[in-house]
Amino acid sequence: MKKNIGTVIGYYLICFTLAVIIYSFLFPYGGAAVTLHRIYFGLIVLSAIIVICTCIILEEIQNLKEELLKLKDDSKEEKLNDLSE
Repeated sequence: MKKNIGTVIGYYLICFTLAVIIYSFLFPYGGAAVTLHRIYFGLIVLSAIIVICTCIILEEIQNLKEELLKLKDDSKEEKLNDLSE
């Protein structure tokens, strides 16, 4: 969740503070800078969704790795038990 909040805040600051300074030099009379804020807000939401989905996928991969390691350890123990009998 911290990654998601950091991404949203960081992207917001870049789009609405740093980009405004750049736009003022590129479009000195306003122009496209005013109308693009809705698009940038959509990009902020999209970046948040990407971060959330990536975190969920990484957690699932970690869970699958742990399950596979447990299965591998269990199968080794069974083989050792069969050999010792």
